[in-house]
Amino acid sequence: MNKKFYLLLFMLLVFVVVLLVSAAVPREYILLEIYYDGDFVLVNKSLESGFYPSINHDIDVPYEVKLMSEEDELYSNTFDHTILYSDAIIEENMDGKTELLDEINFFVVVPSVRDGEKVEILKDGVKVFEEEVYDVGATPCKVE
Repeated sequence: MNKKFYLLLFMLLVFVVVLLVSAAVPREYILLEIYYDGDFVLVNKSLESGFYPSINHDIDVPYEVKLMSEEDELYSNTFDHTILYSDAIIEENMDGKTELLDEINFFVVVPSVRDGEKVEILKDGVKVFEEEVYDVGATPCKVE
């Protein structure tokens, strides 16, 4: 009986830890669709269900996206939307090329966190785009 009690207690503890850890992970992300033709223009922004990709690129590119609170940087990642890498296996050989794009719609994905106020895009450290995201996913209501 004593062993069953400790086993049950251990299983309950594991359940609580898993529940707490999963509750701390954001289950929504902010998706910004941006048109680029030399300037960045917001097309759409939305709050999506799911987990944002936590892939950080450690490559030398000129663009950086940041999610900012009023005081701090909450998230950052680098990207280059002007380069499209493509490859394919052709007759058992890997064949690919790089396309340089000067007009494109692309998506920026950032985690949705409580203190997130705005998304900034920087090119070589200089801010070239800013969009407030504190209201993404909010439902408008009529106040009388």
